[in-house]
Formats: sequence, C-alpha cells, structure tokens
Amino acid sequence: MYKSCFEFKLTPKEVPSMGIMYVDHEKNGRSGHLSHALVRYRKDAIMSFYSNCSGKRNKWAPGHNGFGWLEYRKSFDNGLTWTDPEVFKYSWDSFLNEPFTVSCEKAVSTQENEIVALCIRNVNPNGWEPYLEPVVVRSEDGGDTWSEPALMCDKKGRIYDAIVKDGVIYVLMLAGEDFWPKNPEDRYFIYRSEDHGKTFVLHSELPGDTAGKSYGSMVIREDGSLVCYNYNSNDEFNMDYHVSCDMGKTWSESGKSYCAKRIRNPQVCRVKSGYLLHGRSGCNGTELPMNFVLYTSLDGIHWDEGLFICEHKTATAYYSNNLVMDMDDGSQRVLIQSSVPYSKGGVNISHWFVDIK
Repeated sequence: MYKSCFEFKLTPKEVPSMGIMYVDHEKNGRSGHLSHALVRYRKDAIMSFYSNCSGKRNKWAPGHNGFGWLEYRKSFDNGLTWTDPEVFKYSWDSFLNEPFTVSCEKAVSTQENEIVALCIRNVNPNGWEPYLEPVVVRSEDGGDTWSEPALMCDKKGRIYDAIVKDGVIYVLMLAGEDFWPKNPEDRYFIYRSEDHGKTFVLHSELPGDTAGKSYGSMVIREDGSLVCYNYNSNDEFNMDYHVSCDMGKTWSESGKSYCAKRIRNPQVCRVKSGYLLHGRSGCNGTELPMNFVLYTSLDGIHWDEGLFICEHKTATAYYSNNLVMDMDDGSQRVLIQSSVPYSKGGVNISHWFVDIK
C-alpha cells in the first residue's frame, strides 16, 4: 500500500493509467517528446507548449526525435479545457528555413500577460543534440504576438529549468553541445534576468563534477533556500542535489537524494504540504521497470517510496513538467504534463492533476 508524505487527490484516480489525453499524436502518425513548457501568465490563464514531430525518424525508436515544430494551447479554467492549438511561429520558421529545430521545456512569467519562452535549438534531425546556444522569445500580450528570438547566452547547451523569485528569472542550463558532458567546461550554470527576460547574465556555477550527469530541476524551499537537482546515470536511485541560501551565489550543502523507484529527468515543485517529484523511473538495464513515477517529500530531499502513475513496456517516454496553481478556495492544483508512449518511440501527451487541500 502506497503511503505518501501528505494527502493529495490524483486525477485520474485509477493508478496506473495513461492520464487524461491532451494531444493524440498517434492518430496522425506523429510524436511529441520534450517541450512541455507550462506557464501561468495571468490569474485566469495558463499556456501549455508541446512538440509536433516526426513519428518515423530515429531508427532506434521511431518517433523519438525533435524533427518538427512547437504548438501551444491556452486554458482559462485551470487546465480543464483548452483552446485549439496554435503554431509557435519561431519554431515553424526554423523548421522550414534553418538547419535546426526548436524545443521549449520551460517558460516563465514575471508580470501579467508576459510569457518568456526559453528555447533550445537542436541540430540533429533524427534526435536533438548537438545543441546550439539557447534563445529567448517573449510575449507581452498573452501569446497573441511574439518577439524576435534573442540569444540567452553565448554558451551552447540545454535549458533544464527556470523559476522566478521577486521578479527575477533564474535559469538552470547544462552547457555543452551534447546530452552527456564531454569537456571540462560542460557544467551546470545558472543565468539571471532582472528585466523580464530581455537580457540574461551569468549568475553562478553549480559545484561537483558532471561526468555521467544530465537533466536538472530547481525548487525554492519554504525557508527560502534554493535546491538544484540533477540526474546521475551512474546511480539512478540517487539524484545529486546542491543547496544554496543566497539563490545560488554560494553553495552550503551537496548530497544524494534517494528515490526508491529510481528517477530520470526529475521535475520538482513545492506545494503547500511539501514537495512533489516526478519523472521516468530510470533507464539503465531491463530488470527494473521504466515507468512514470510520482514521489512526495516534506523537505525536498527525503522522498516516499514512490507511486507508478503510468506504466508501459517502452523506455523512451515521460518527459514531463508541472505547474502549481493556487485556487480561490485556498487549495492548490498541480497540473502535470507528460509524454506517454503508444509505441517504442512514439508518444502522445497526457495530463494529471494533483489536488491538495
């Protein structure tokens, strides 16, 4: 019997399930890994990005690629219903005219109707990496119009998370052209913007080595401390974590955060009762399941035994993201968006809700 660290209501209530169908790529022979950026840009409005990519590219797992473009939809009732899809123009223009495709795993907002989309650029038409320098595309009218793309920094790499505190945007990026760090300069960096995402400066560098490390997540805990996490391919039961009490200027603690059902591509968020973590339950080997797992914690370091909320034999899904929404009655609703498999490499997009009183 699963025992969480605090009470919550999961929708769908059936466990495991394939979630609430959000984008049915299977019917069109398409796929949609990565690019699950979620942002609340007004009290009554949220935006969800997703990718619309080839269902055939990548011989190892057809559909596991970024060869396509991005679309987004809006919701004005906290994710219950959604508008028709709109094509993210920058990604479409890049797909047609540039030697790269565009993904967007994170987006943030610092003021009403503002959306700051943090985009990565992928050179490989049958996958993603090598990566180019990330770019920022902004909207000040809730996504009705978008700015021209602007380089976020001069380092090549992939953006893994972004958060806002006191109007300042903090972005976690793993520098390097490849998914796995290969050079000494391929490290985790935090970039900062104090002008609504118009410009960014290098804020800090995370401690520790990066050999065999990838993915990443950030959370600001109740005491104001910042925790940064990353995946360790050499130990899928333990995330690396680093704690800072001054938003990443200095680091006071580093350690291992144990996950009983393993974790890959961790996504962490703080809620009123504690912390949620979700992602794929590992990837290495075939003796352990590779499902979509949800954990809870009271401190963001020590997690419960985990709950498989989606199960499937394939191992190439469950790129995910979350959005915490404060409700009018004082409760919270967390929207979780994830790719879910319909074949070895082909994925649809599904939603789950976590409600916390």
